[in-house]
Amino acid sequence: MQINLDKKSGLLLGIIAALLVVIVVLLVDKVGDEGNFIETHAQQIQVAR
Repeated sequence: MQINLDKKSGLLLGIIAALLVVIVVLLVDKVGDEGNFIETHAQQIQVAR
């Protein structure tokens, strides 16, 4: 299997890596506080705006 790292595949790789990081962070966060998972994220979204 040959891997060509041109701009397009590099960008795709970056997007995939970012998605994996987001998923892992969300899973860890959900495991960390199961009770107020939705509330804390709603507050974070409001703060981000």
